Amino acid sequence: MKAVVFVEKNQVSVKEHLVPNIADDDVLVKTVAVSQNPTDFKHIDYRLGKVGSVLGCDYSGIVVKVGKSVHDGPKVGDHVAGSAHGAAYIDEGAFAEYVKAPAELVWVVPENTFSHEQAAAYGVAFWTAVQAFYAPGRLGLVEPPAKVTTPEWVLVYGGSSAVGLCAIQLARLSGYKVVTTASPRNHELLKSLGADVTIDYRDPEVVSKIKQATGDSLKYAAEMIGDLESHRIAIEAIRPSGGKVVGLSPMRNSKEFARNDVTLTGARRSTLLSAYAWY
Repeated sequence: MKAVVFVEKNQVSVKEHLVPNIADDDVLVKTVAVSQNPTDFKHIDYRLGKVGSVLGCDYSGIVVKVGKSVHDGPKVGDHVAGSAHGAAYIDEGAFAEYVKAPAELVWVVPENTFSHEQAAAYGVAFWTAVQAFYAPGRLGLVEPPAKVTTPEWVLVYGGSSAVGLCAIQLARLSGYKVVTTASPRNHELLKSLGADVTIDYRDPEVVSKIKQATGDSLKYAAEMIGDLESHRIAIEAIRPSGGKVVGLSPMRNSKEFARNDVTLTGARRSTLLSAYAWY
């Protein structure tokens, strides 16, 4: 098969590569669509990957082979999607004509729901949002299908990013009110997904507008951009009595922003991402 292979730092190449042999609990998927994530270039540029490994995390395709121990899982011919840990293994990775995966880590795409392209985009971004909201040590929001009993606000900074789009919908499923930032051209889209208030991230008064919209009651913020300015805005938007901020990249110490009452964590250190990828 052809695969995108990690050759050395800053370099990948489309190469002839052996089709993976599957174990008894695995499935083999013929890829139809793949999705890119920041982790793909970070594994190459930051020397996180393994030379000779196959790049890529998110994929969608058709099952062409199942292991002999797979009885109640995906079947040959099923449309499935999933995530691999790209750039880590010689015989795994999404950017290839065939992907092997444990059967329990792929999901069968319901008929007449998602296209292959849509399903491929559902992996790392969605699960990063899940971990940011619900994993121990992160924001600790109420997990669906349960809903928060008292209405509370959640800030999703960077709502039109891949993780932000998922986060807005998850927050609404959990019963929270959502204030988000994005370019004005994306405001209507974010409102259609459940955002209550949308604010232009370029607005110099963005912090005060977040505080005004939430009645200065914001306890939770998910920061989806990962730079110094986005950290600052998320932290400053938290209510005077403190709260929690989770981000995609390592969070700077809140003391730099004179907020000893704000707990900072990074979503990328979640249990899922340590297994799958650095988003």
